[in-house]
Amino acid sequence: MVSSASSVGSSVSYFMTHCGWNSTLEALSCGVPPIAMAQWVDQITNSKFIEDAWGVGVKVKAGENGIVKREEVAKCIEEVSEGDKGIKLKRNACKLKKLALRLWEKVELRPRTLTILFPNLCAAD
Repeated sequence: MVSSASSVGSSVSYFMTHCGWNSTLEALSCGVPPIAMAQWVDQITNSKFIEDAWGVGVKVKAGENGIVKREEVAKCIEEVSEGDKGIKLKRNACKLKKLALRLWEKVELRPRTLTILFPNLCAAD
């Protein structure tokens, strides 16, 4: 597990995330399969996309009283890191990464546009 998917290289096999939109985009833009541990609001929808719609990661299943057991987390780590399913998830995550890069290049966003879209990201230090 890493604190930020954007700081990873190809050696990272998964990204454990609460599924906020920013961390979801970080994982996808790096081609890293997310392990989704959503809690509320948009996170639940994002985790549904991650596992069911895009097929790039897995959702942690909560047990009794909403508690997630360590065995469940370990199972999810194995799913994304090993075997045929892990290979498929990584392949799908890499496909989305490549698609995002192609779209980024096609749009040819300029620094002024980035400043308007992401003022905090582009703020001077």
